Amino acid sequence: MDYLNNTSYSQNISKDRERHIMSITGHDVECIGKASQQLLHSPNEDGGWGLTVGQASSIVNTAEALSVIRMHGRPLETENIPVIKSAISYLTRNVSLHAKPRKDGGRGENVRYVSFALLGMLQYPEYISNNTLSAIEWCIQWLNSKKNSDGWPETVSMVDTSLGQTSIIVNTLCLLCGSLPSYAISEENNNLVRKLIRHGLVSISRHRRLDGWWPFKSFAKTAGSPTKTSLAVSALIAARSVIFNGDDELNIGGALSSNPVKVQVDEIIRDSVLKLEAEYPRWINHMEDDREVPGTDWKDPAYAAAAWACINGGIAPDSSEAIVKAFKYMRSLWSEDQQLWCDTPRSKGTLRSTFHIVRALNAAQLRKAGRMLMPEIKEHRVFVSNIEFDGKTLKATVPTGLIRVHLGEQMMKLLNYFVEQQNTDVSARDIAAVTGISHRNVAQYVSRLNENVRRQSGEYISPLVKVRRGRGSKYKLRYGIRIK
Repeated sequence: MDYLNNTSYSQNISKDRERHIMSITGHDVECIGKASQQLLHSPNEDGGWGLTVGQASSIVNTAEALSVIRMHGRPLETENIPVIKSAISYLTRNVSLHAKPRKDGGRGENVRYVSFALLGMLQYPEYISNNTLSAIEWCIQWLNSKKNSDGWPETVSMVDTSLGQTSIIVNTLCLLCGSLPSYAISEENNNLVRKLIRHGLVSISRHRRLDGWWPFKSFAKTAGSPTKTSLAVSALIAARSVIFNGDDELNIGGALSSNPVKVQVDEIIRDSVLKLEAEYPRWINHMEDDREVPGTDWKDPAYAAAAWACINGGIAPDSSEAIVKAFKYMRSLWSEDQQLWCDTPRSKGTLRSTFHIVRALNAAQLRKAGRMLMPEIKEHRVFVSNIEFDGKTLKATVPTGLIRVHLGEQMMKLLNYFVEQQNTDVSARDIAAVTGISHRNVAQYVSRLNENVRRQSGEYISPLVKVRRGRGSKYKLRYGIRIK
């Protein structure tokens, strides 16, 4: 029995999505349609999909496939409805089996099995059966029992929180609130869903750094991660319509500091998407290794995840150099032969990249249609301004006020050279000739300079010196500095 087999409900969803899809370019619409048809005609016998067409089914890839078909926005042909029902059935019967410990015949207590199963089951609420409703309620209870004090880990045996999984869970639970009527699940689980969203939000906000980034790993002083930042931003946006308002405040920076800062939710989102947009060379064509997934070669298409988050957060796709370049790169990954998008040029078409790219394209057309939760950002905030150097001290204005950076003699000498050459790319040998540093040690000294400035500026100035690697690395100041 389909508990939500309501014809008018289904038609309204399809018509709503069809109206919005028109603002994507014709080429994009055509490719999304081809990918959707490819998936509808290539499920495995068990009803699921793998990373590539014909590969063994997985919960993650089946959820991604259902999401792509849903985002296509066209009403399902009658002959395709059984494909959708079969895929939902695959998730329904496998989620509790896959999430068992290996010793009990499962694939391991991986949180992603449950978070992605929920995502997939919620794509077509009109075809949810009573068995699937039971599976959804099981997922809610499982997530409650496996949470830690700071969110959710990647696997239950791990101590540290996974920023990626915690963000995905918050996003998916918010989707659940918007997809199912309250009477579909028990009152206990309805209340629990909102408690779990709040639990995840506390974790997400406390790991947000003052410079706008989330790190690659929780509780680690790593560089900012484009993918983790994208997932966290999108979780905050999703929760904004379910749990709180944009002017509510959250504590940020508490994971690595005893002095967290209270910041409005909309400001957290805005600053982070502007940081992502400004730093687009870090993700424009990059597959990011997920350092929170042990023992695997798990990668995320940062180029699509970051574009999706920027558009979600208020960046207009047509007016952003970052988004225009990202979409140009993503379009180069389309494989006409495989009817899917590839992770990288000349690689095989995957569900992973197809899902992320279609999600970014879908966000662009929703933004153009004025159907996004976050308003468009009209004026970009400047994180760092009025940077001055008097030969001894570096001063700058950041959102928290005036900061001063004090460095040792050798670091000051190095900084002084960069300031003098601030409009020029310089080589290690150029630097060595003036500063007396061995050209073999220049990279190490530049790294120390960047780290000292990052730390003393409260992570706002990072990196001070950018490095263009290749045959003979080149160095250049990333900020304009006025000599006082």
